[in-house]
Amino acid sequence: MSYQPWILTSFASRDGLTSVIFGLAEYEWESSQGLYVPEAQLVGADYTFDQLGLAAPKKQAGRETLRFVVYEDTPAAVDTKIDELVAECVSIGLGKLWMTAADGSLRWAYARALSLPSLRWSAGDNFRKAVSLEFRRQSDWYDQAQTTVTTTVNEVTEGFTVSNTTGQRILGPVLTLYGVWSGTVTILNSTNGYGIVYTGAVGTSNNDRVRFDAGANRVDRSADGGVTWVSDYANFARYSTAQVQQMILETGDNDFIVTSTGPNATLLTQYYPPH
Repeated sequence: MSYQPWILTSFASRDGLTSVIFGLAEYEWESSQGLYVPEAQLVGADYTFDQLGLAAPKKQAGRETLRFVVYEDTPAAVDTKIDELVAECVSIGLGKLWMTAADGSLRWAYARALSLPSLRWSAGDNFRKAVSLEFRRQSDWYDQAQTTVTTTVNEVTEGFTVSNTTGQRILGPVLTLYGVWSGTVTILNSTNGYGIVYTGAVGTSNNDRVRFDAGANRVDRSADGGVTWVSDYANFARYSTAQVQQMILETGDNDFIVTSTGPNATLLTQYYPPH
């Protein structure tokens, strides 16, 4: 049995090329997350009217506040470390916040720094500064390992099933289409009515790819096999005006229908099991 507490370890860019490693000296982590619970005041009534009725509330963004102390051998080295911390937290933008669970496993969540790091020091603190960081967490915590379902798309209308056995809805799946296709591409989850409509560039070979990232709310296209990506969000539309997320996987079986013209392509449906 492990007695190690949960620890926030780093904040990294989505491609993993830039990262901020958090110190563990005098470490504190405060985590909170609210729920959307709309209510109304009724004249002459006790309490408030719960507008959700019997429905379960939706999650608000989480707040992750981290406090630790930076120690270095010289005052200049302390300032350099703080400058690097400030620059990287800002430049990363929407990134991945990483934590280590009590069992030693790694988990991550989409997050963004909400402010520049707060600093605190007093007379005599020549070789140390206390740092406070606040992040807005914009997803559940996910496993490090990704689940991938591969589907061959070579019919004008192709059906397949993705089984979600995690026991939770998947709010941030990533769907990547590569190969040959033309015309409008529609990817519909008929289990819940969520769908993707893409009217961008056609695919002529396996180097042509389009990626729909529901967790980051991005649509990107690649013409070199996924080496480089450019935004193609302008050619994306939600299947239904009532649809909020790009795509959601319900618990259990999710029945998909893909339609396109002259396809000879592959569709990857990928997700990280949530906690």
